[in-house]
Amino acid sequence: MIIELVTAILWSGQIEGERPLSIILVAPPGTGKTSILEFMQCETSFFFSDFTSREMKNALGGNPALTHLMLGDFLSLFGHAKGTVKLSINLLSRVTGETIRQKPWSGEEIAPRRLGFISAIPPEDLAKREIKQHVRAGGFASRFIFAKFNYSQKTIERVHKFIREGKYRKSKPIIIEIKPGSYAIEVPSKFADEIDLLARRMKNDPIGFRAHHQLRTLACAFARMDKRNIVTEKDYQRVLEFADFFSEQGKII
Repeated sequence: MIIELVTAILWSGQIEGERPLSIILVAPPGTGKTSILEFMQCETSFFFSDFTSREMKNALGGNPALTHLMLGDFLSLFGHAKGTVKLSINLLSRVTGETIRQKPWSGEEIAPRRLGFISAIPPEDLAKREIKQHVRAGGFASRFIFAKFNYSQKTIERVHKFIREGKYRKSKPIIIEIKPGSYAIEVPSKFADEIDLLARRMKNDPIGFRAHHQLRTLACAFARMDKRNIVTEKDYQRVLEFADFFSEQGKII
């Protein structure tokens, strides 16, 4: 399910008129969050093992089709000097909150683009004061979907079996076939109303506009994954299925 969710987030970069979705996977250490992001490869994303203005410069200076930045461990962003962390947070806030028209470090004009951000962190690290003060400041957190999950005992046993049998040695990159482009996706009023109601229940800011946009874009992303230009009942049901990830208690998988 995590792979499907992250795949949908990547597809959200193809929806005309919508901002690419940003997500933080929140789960205990050792649950494979970072490995999933590191293994996922597509033409429209850039994977970081660390995040500073230098890495950001490399990302924005390269692929013109880029829609998503992927940082394996969100905690690594905060492992630098205070001034570096402040600059990184500022850059990340700008690229996820605005349409980028100039390179942030030089002012040089570039083709307008919107970017989403994908990363992962354990819940106890997210709750640390030095991280929370940055994440919660200025509405920064409301730009992200926080997807919380943990493993059921059944899943834990399946993973142990996978390790016992050495199958992890044969793991291959997860290639997501996303071609650059922008596609108009229609949301029928029936599903638009249902998404509105759902978003009001899961909002993480007083007004809930961002949560509304996020769920609507997620429904469009599911439709685009199936090469459709209209949201159907199937897409809405997938949004409902994944909504448990976005709740306070998260989802057991």
